[in-house]
Amino acid sequence: MFGLKNSVLGRTFKTTETADAYDGLDKTATGLATGLVTGTRIATNIGWRAVEAIAPGDHALTFDGGMQVVRRITRSVLWTSPRNCPAYLWPLTVPAGALGNKAEMQILPEQNIMIESDAAEEVFGDPFAMIPAAALTGYRGISRVKPHKEIVVYTLHFEQEQVVFACSGALFHCPSETEGSLLDMDHTGSTYVAMSLGDASVLVECMKQEVNTVAAPDMPIYASVA
Repeated sequence: MFGLKNSVLGRTFKTTETADAYDGLDKTATGLATGLVTGTRIATNIGWRAVEAIAPGDHALTFDGGMQVVRRITRSVLWTSPRNCPAYLWPLTVPAGALGNKAEMQILPEQNIMIESDAAEEVFGDPFAMIPAAALTGYRGISRVKPHKEIVVYTLHFEQEQVVFACSGALFHCPSETEGSLLDMDHTGSTYVAMSLGDASVLVECMKQEVNTVAAPDMPIYASVA
């Protein structure tokens, strides 16, 4: 799988790193930028199940490995302080159909998402690209939304890193059993390495052009998303 390592993907942010930008925040608070939020439906061997209903030992459908056993599940919250969640952690709301999802869903900004794009195939020789969700802002109505209540975040861990099917078509990256988050991955020999946010943003701009030219059949199509 092509892509460039992005050292900030999957990290847990501390407010001390952004104290200048967010003066007055609780300096002991932390936020989680990756994972699957409550209500995200995952394809399993017994059908679509909300991520919070999945337990270790259950089987989830993966992109490359078929049904795989969920070895471990970690649970956290998007933001630990009672004060307002800072903008860099705001989740993205994805309208139904934007990423192959049948219903509206929420994704965290640094969660890695696999997309299929003609533009990626033309440039990299592979139609599938792993990108941070933040790059999708503005694509097909995807937007950042300020959270007004606690958001619980779950991470599914497998024996090896996997990509799982969520919300009837979207593809989410999940770490291995031994990794706490995507930050813990050294990416050496990794099957799935995300593009940098900058490169991913350029790819998404090509995808936006395709959406804008659908109504004009005489114009070239640059990208399409399954």
